[in-house]
Amino acid sequence: EMLCLVNMLGFLRERSPKLPLEWASPPIISGLADVSWKQNSESAWSRKVRQLAGRSIEVGSLLEFHSRLGSDCIMPHYDPWRSTTTDVVRQAVIPLSRQGRGGVSYATLLKGVWSPPRCLVTHTWSNLFVDLVAAVIADAVG
Repeated sequence: EMLCLVNMLGFLRERSPKLPLEWASPPIISGLADVSWKQNSESAWSRKVRQLAGRSIEVGSLLEFHSRLGSDCIMPHYDPWRSTTTDVVRQAVIPLSRQGRGGVSYATLLKGVWSPPRCLVTHTWSNLFVDLVAAVIADAVG
């Protein structure tokens, strides 16, 4: 009975956050840049989800990035047995992907031609970054 009540009240329903439309940008594809995009937050939400879901890097690029950690240029103090994913993102990925006063995703910097991701990698920010890299490699080699 409690589960039915929770469901009826809407606690288990999937909801898209209400994006402030002034933050949304019009579509880049020519011919679609009409006024209707401003009035359809679901459409803006769907485009953003597709954009985020399409971000990926190849295993080789991840290995190359990892091999550069600890160099004079990229996070010189990197210690594979102490540096967490948070440490690497804040002290290597973000500085590398900075452009002007903002930045882009690191995956965007690496991409030449878009290709869909083959799998989803989830992680814990507090785990060692080397463990994340090892898990990705282990999955890639089967």
